[in-house]
Amino acid sequence: MRSKICIIIILILVVFSIAGCHTEEPVAVVETPVPETPSPTETAESTVMLEALSSGEEEVAITVTEPPTPTPVPTAEPTPEPTATPEPTATPEPNPYAGIWTIEDLPLSLELRNDGTYVVSTTDEDRTGTFTSDASGVELHVSETRTVKMTYYSKSDVMKINDFKLIRDDLILLTELDMIPKSFVAENDDLTVTVRGAVVDAVLKNGRQMQQYCFTLQGLQPAAKSRDWFDVTDSGEPSDTLHVFKYDGKYTLWTRDAEGNAYQPIDVTVVSGFRYPIRAEGLESVHTSVKTLLKNEHVSIDDMNRKISRDIVAAGLYTRAGVVTSGISLISHMAEYGYSIVYQGHGAYQAARDWGVNPNWGAKLDKPTSDANGVYYYTGMQCVASIVWANKQAGMNMCSEVNSKIGTLGERTKARDNKIDYDRAESGDIVKTSTGHYLMIVDRLDQNRDGADDAYLTYEMWAPHLTLLVQTFRAMRGREFFSMDAYFDNTGRNTKKASYWKNTFRIPLEELPLYLQEAQQTEMTGRSFEALLNDLGFER
Repeated sequence: MRSKICIIIILILVVFSIAGCHTEEPVAVVETPVPETPSPTETAESTVMLEALSSGEEEVAITVTEPPTPTPVPTAEPTPEPTATPEPTATPEPNPYAGIWTIEDLPLSLELRNDGTYVVSTTDEDRTGTFTSDASGVELHVSETRTVKMTYYSKSDVMKINDFKLIRDDLILLTELDMIPKSFVAENDDLTVTVRGAVVDAVLKNGRQMQQYCFTLQGLQPAAKSRDWFDVTDSGEPSDTLHVFKYDGKYTLWTRDAEGNAYQPIDVTVVSGFRYPIRAEGLESVHTSVKTLLKNEHVSIDDMNRKISRDIVAAGLYTRAGVVTSGISLISHMAEYGYSIVYQGHGAYQAARDWGVNPNWGAKLDKPTSDANGVYYYTGMQCVASIVWANKQAGMNMCSEVNSKIGTLGERTKARDNKIDYDRAESGDIVKTSTGHYLMIVDRLDQNRDGADDAYLTYEMWAPHLTLLVQTFRAMRGREFFSMDAYFDNTGRNTKKASYWKNTFRIPLEELPLYLQEAQQTEMTGRSFEALLNDLGFER
């Protein structure tokens, strides 16, 4: 019995301990504890103890089991996505055409870059663009509508573009081309016009052709039946180009087709840089050899020949403009030093070997000669010789078996079929006076400014000078005028009479003196180069 009482007391103490009964002093602030939910194990065991107490059994084994500590579920580490191994970046092959390309002795360099762009440079401008390449070469994309092809030539460091070979090099050659620059450029819907020296070049657009042309002073209009209309070509065939010498001034150029329909006129300004000393005003006849005179000016005969030849080839070998420019250039360059070539009654300088400036012009003759005009003691030329000289320097073979009858060289199919009216001559035509004096037409002039030509500018050896004259149509009515169309297109009936170079009025290029050949080559290269620059997007 005593043992049962002891067990009950112990159980009571345990219950009070579990229930949290105690006799501590109350505190001012009571925090209500958040009841903890007994675990299922604790609840079952408490129920067993209470049932045991109430059943009156003598001995009950009581086991107090601590609530099991839950085993934490291990948190799975996120499996990292597999990182894709990047493909190795291929190093682009260098473009086989990349580098700097130059044209020897010309002012152009072209840099092709590995990124597919290019830079083309002249002495004062740059242009950029893109290019593509293949095994045959490079194609430059100048604009959306224009491409320029550079083709593989023979070696990896040489390509061809237009008429030129480009050499790959680190050296950029920008040497100015020795050419007479354009002094005027203009265009409208129908025509493009350029002026170099005293020569006007006009090109009709869109494949159309012109039959005739006429120049008037600027702002004036020619009559439809004006005598100032001329065929564009010596053969009379229509063409899309016009090439004509014009005296310095401001003009309007008129053109029309074979049916007489007029194209849009265009204003043209000619500033040649030539001197035009009328009647040799202010000049002195050369009475010292030209060689000595030029030497005193630190200029050689070769220098003078090269200056004149550059003017001639810019105007055009074998053309009316080239022949007229030849005479004007000689007069103009001599005028720079205050002199003109002297007249000499029996003087000639027209043999096959006689080219360029005669170093003995102006030298005193060993035996003085005289004629009706007086006594002349100095080496020079007479009228026919001066015209033959001007033609020869431009490549025209005017020497003939007809002696001084140079106008007959223009005959086409029969004798004297090239005679024309006094007001119908143009540059390069020949005039003969009643005294047997010959002169050459340089240009037509409108002196009274009424829209119609009324005078000529002429080139002639007019004693005692080689000079230029202005003579009205009216004053020249009694003279003979010869059209030289057949002579300039090399189809005249008298080609068989030509001396030195048989059966042709045109001296073969290889027979010209070296300085003329070089000037011609420079001119041809320059024109091709200008075309290339235009293709590459430069304004020229």
